[in-house]
Amino acid sequence: MTKIITILIFLFLIFFFGCSYSNKERVINFDKDAYNSNLEIWKGHNIGDYKFDHHVSAVGYSSNYRVYVKNGVVDSADKIDSDGNDLSADHIDISSLRTINELFDYIMEMYNSNKGKIVNISDTYYYRAFTIEYDSTYGFPTKIVFDMYVPEDITDVGSSYHYIKNFKSL
Repeated sequence: MTKIITILIFLFLIFFFGCSYSNKERVINFDKDAYNSNLEIWKGHNIGDYKFDHHVSAVGYSSNYRVYVKNGVVDSADKIDSDGNDLSADHIDISSLRTINELFDYIMEMYNSNKGKIVNISDTYYYRAFTIEYDSTYGFPTKIVFDMYVPEDITDVGSSYHYIKNFKSL
């Protein structure tokens, strides 16, 4: 009888500790107050026509575009190199390019879709931190880093970096 009780206690402890250590709520390091105040600064300027360089990089991927926004909508874009030099592409599909308002929306969408979810030990790729730097005059994001959690024994392929440079109101 003691053997059965010992086995049951052992199984209970494995189940209890297994559940408590293998599952945890996602907690993302993100300064929502800074986000909200900079979004208000950006909106307060009410700029509908502008251009900016948008550089995106991740392991094995990069894109560099000069984005032209007219009346709050992406109007056109130029392919550029990482230094901002025009590469004169014939046709650029602008459907995946974002305005600054849409970049703000994208940040919040990424945050909302990743916060508070339960992850377990086998869910290795999930966002753990959003690092956002903002322009001191206009409030738009100048640097966006979505940093993913990846265990030590796996190559880090999940983080992405977005840089907004050379903003100019038109």
